[in-house]
Amino acid sequence: MTISETIRLPGPLRAAAIVLLAGAIAGCGAPPPPADSAASAGSSAAPVAAADADPRARFAGTWRLAQVERFDQRGGPLSDLMHPTIGLAPTLGFVMSDGERLAVVMQEEAAAPGGGEGAQADDALAAVERYTAYFGPFTVDAAAGTVSLAVAGALNPRLTGGRIEPSYAFAENRLVLMPGLQCPDSYVTDTGCAYGTTGIALRNYWEPVPPADALDAEARR
Repeated sequence: MTISETIRLPGPLRAAAIVLLAGAIAGCGAPPPPADSAASAGSSAAPVAAADADPRARFAGTWRLAQVERFDQRGGPLSDLMHPTIGLAPTLGFVMSDGERLAVVMQEEAAAPGGGEGAQADDALAAVERYTAYFGPFTVDAAAGTVSLAVAGALNPRLTGGRIEPSYAFAENRLVLMPGLQCPDSYVTDTGCAYGTTGIALRNYWEPVPPADALDAEARR
């Protein structure tokens, strides 16, 4: 599967995606360790043996966003009427990792374009706001069940140089990433959202993308 096949963006965003992913690829430096025969014959995100010393190896491969679940700060299901702009729009997403670096790309489905020059500018801004992309080296705390990604580059420059630290789990052959609690109407405290407001916690499920049967050297890199 090529990048052009997996990521289809509106024209104004295609260049940004290419630049960002080119940076992620260029930043990989040394090639990843060679896959064993079992891994090369199966999924690019096949689980590794429990004895593997580096828990990052289990993230290696390409993962496609399959499902998003929404919960409140107490872990209960969240009504679609509450914070409908977060986590409800159909989204195309991919996580890519070589076991040392990790890249995340997510594009929410945009609304139908409006009319007029001003509306077109608003449409373009809305499209960028619905697009998330960042990459960098990462570590895994298996005991705490968290991933810590040092953002080396991002579409949103305010993310660059910071850290993104979601919780994670593996459910059967799925990777589950759970970002931190969001409090759109207030702010996060030690006990949830301030002022008794309702927060939102997302649980993103990612499925492994099988490798193409035949890849030349350039496409595999």
